[in-house]
Amino acid sequence: MPTVAEHWKRIITWCDRFAPFTAHALRPPTAPAVVAGSPPAPAADWPRQVREFFTLHNGAYLRTRSGMWLGSIVPHGRLLSLDEALARPVAANSSAPDGTASVGSAAPEPAAVPLAVGEGKHRFVVAAGHGRHEVTVLAGGGTPTGRGLRWASPAQLLAELADALETGTSFARRRPVVVDRRLTWAPN
Repeated sequence: MPTVAEHWKRIITWCDRFAPFTAHALRPPTAPAVVAGSPPAPAADWPRQVREFFTLHNGAYLRTRSGMWLGSIVPHGRLLSLDEALARPVAANSSAPDGTASVGSAAPEPAAVPLAVGEGKHRFVVAAGHGRHEVTVLAGGGTPTGRGLRWASPAQLLAELADALETGTSFARRRPVVVDRRLTWAPN
């Protein structure tokens, strides 16, 4: 079974070839020791695939310092850095866009890990539960336990993303489009 790193390599290889501005928007990888020991919520407690994901990149920029748009590897926004992910925990049963629980809701479950954030408060998050580590795309006030697009694991999400790039097919209700060597996403 291919790993997070193998799927990520497919994505980066495709971007290097067809959307080099987007490939170069990625920040350098985070050292595994830094990921494992990151406060305030030790990333060592995160699922293995999430820790691996952050050792492959440390987020992405959407624009250069001069304001040139670079595109985005994921639809609806950009990948978060490790520091941004740690600063944006999402309660697994939250219903507010900021990740806090609604009034009258049950106490929040352990925080889900946000991987990407973007327009319209869309977020890709990993939530652990029942021995699984699902990835969910949340829109607006959605919750990891509520409605949203879902993948069984970060590896499955990256596999489908790589497939979509390589074949030009849909991913997260968007299709990849390259414009001026930048990856963008169009509605299906």
